[in-house]
Amino acid sequence: MSSQLTEARYHDAKKIERRAEQIMTTWRELLALLDSHRLNLNTQSALMSNLRETDTVLGTVRDLHKGMCGDLNLSHLSQVEDLLSKHSLRESEVQSVGGAIARIQKRVDKLDTTSG
Repeated sequence: MSSQLTEARYHDAKKIERRAEQIMTTWRELLALLDSHRLNLNTQSALMSNLRETDTVLGTVRDLHKGMCGDLNLSHLSQVEDLLSKHSLRESEVQSVGGAIARIQKRVDKLDTTSG
């Protein structure tokens, strides 16, 4: 619009053109702020996701710990076999927890490189 006023030789065309430039500069600054806020929100969202998963892993580890600290006074072979099968299942759970921890660590490392 300011270019049309300049072409029409409006007496305050330069003033309007300067104001239009100021508005465009402010608009670009706002867009840059929006991008910055979007990046911050995405980072915070990823961090919260990691914290939730870490809390889940911690709960699983606590449950595993409770299960492994049970009574070891076994008097029959069937009790020993049952305990061995339970420990085999727990070993699988521990490996699963290890995989979850590795995934969390990868995401944390990725966040660390993108934020720093």
